[in-house]
Amino acid sequence: MTRLAAILIVATLVVSGVFGKHKTNLETWLSSKMPLSESFLEKVFGEFTLEYGKKYDPIEKSARYSQFAKNIRKIQKLNAEETGTATYGINEMADWAHEEFLAKRANARPETFFGIETLPVANVTKSQLAQIPVSFDWRSLGKVSPVKDQGICGSCWAFATVSVMETAKAIKYDVLQNMSEQQLLDCDKKSKGCRGGWMEFAFQSIKDKGGLMSDEKYPYEGRQYRCRVKPKKVVAKLAEVMRFADGDTSEMTYWIATSGTCSNAMNSESLQFYKNGIIRNAGSNHTGPKL
Repeated sequence: MTRLAAILIVATLVVSGVFGKHKTNLETWLSSKMPLSESFLEKVFGEFTLEYGKKYDPIEKSARYSQFAKNIRKIQKLNAEETGTATYGINEMADWAHEEFLAKRANARPETFFGIETLPVANVTKSQLAQIPVSFDWRSLGKVSPVKDQGICGSCWAFATVSVMETAKAIKYDVLQNMSEQQLLDCDKKSKGCRGGWMEFAFQSIKDKGGLMSDEKYPYEGRQYRCRVKPKKVVAKLAEVMRFADGDTSEMTYWIATSGTCSNAMNSESLQFYKNGIIRNAGSNHTGPKL
């Protein structure tokens, strides 16, 4: 068993797909302002349904195609407005309305956010901040698990928490092991399972239950069931949870470069079609409170 320290501050991860003989033409269009013909869009939609195994009745198919066409234009707009290195494209959620995406994939519960103010603040000195390297990536050292798919379940908060635990163990013991998001869905009673949650609660649940089990022993099911954690089977224990001062990304940068990863809640407006790169316009036109 391993005792770890973790920093709290939820990353929503999505997996992008590529498909079909029209891929090159489509990607060129998505990164430009060129108009897309209806016939070409219909062909792309057909390939999209095959790639992702989409099956609709006739009425739903018409509605989904309409939403797909609308989303294609939104993807083009996101690529045009992006000021960072992020790119956007078609994935399995390309026929979803934005409200559907928020309900299924991006529902961290912002009403609980202010609870983290009770956590101790990470203490980073000015001399330490001066030592931040120009670049650093734990992935290149094999300390971060591959991107996972949360499925049709609003469990981003659990995946963000588990990812921090996995990397902390990998850095300290050179063992990168998949741990159990399902344990948090089942056992964190302050969060709401697939209806959203918060990392602070998840970390506290790990401490209360004596640690976190492996994904192998407690596999992900994407639904909330009764808590089945077995304390003797945990593979990591949590020593401490901290937060960063509000709005201070330099402290976060220092922590990531010297100690490990952190979980972070962010506005999800740009994430439905995210493929890769650094987002610099996330939620720039967003006026609501939803993260």
